Amino acid sequence: MITPKGIKKVVHNNERYVSIPNRATMDNMVYFVADLLKEAGDTETADKVREFYYKLEDMNTSEIAKEGIWIG
Repeated sequence: MITPKGIKKVVHNNERYVSIPNRATMDNMVYFVADLLKEAGDTETADKVREFYYKLEDMNTSEIAKEGIWIG
């Protein structure tokens, strides 16, 4: 299970490759990947990515905000 601390780590480790300026962008990127997988015919992985998307959506925003991922 991903945690806010884990999200922070991944966002910061990838910031030179991809711009993830806020949580909404991150959520949209995950859903975009699911759509790409579905279009490529990999519905099983697409469904797993969508499940992950919904887990992200259920995460408490205040817990994510405490990590200061998108501040400064």
